[in-house]
Amino acid sequence: MVNNPADTMDLMQDIFMALFRNLSKFRGECPFKSWLFKITHYRCLEFYRRKRPMQSLDDVPEQEDEQSLCLEKDLFLKQQSSTLLQAMQHLPVKQKLVVE
Repeated sequence: MVNNPADTMDLMQDIFMALFRNLSKFRGECPFKSWLFKITHYRCLEFYRRKRPMQSLDDVPEQEDEQSLCLEKDLFLKQQSSTLLQAMQHLPVKQKLVVE
């Protein structure tokens, strides 16, 4: 659920500590495995809530959008330039000199 080995180890230690602290509360009404999975699930949710950055949409800089547009524009220009160079390879020498 975490996809990061360091976070996984920290989370696993947190889960086992919670399990150890709450072992006396286990009533045996359900299998131990499902009780452990329930604790694990809640600890993972807490982990994601703590780790998730909280930022208002008003605080997001507009510059990121401009950067992505610039990247798209650069990619388009590179593709267009490549297409133009390929087309020029098929021109006769005299016409190629005029275009260059």
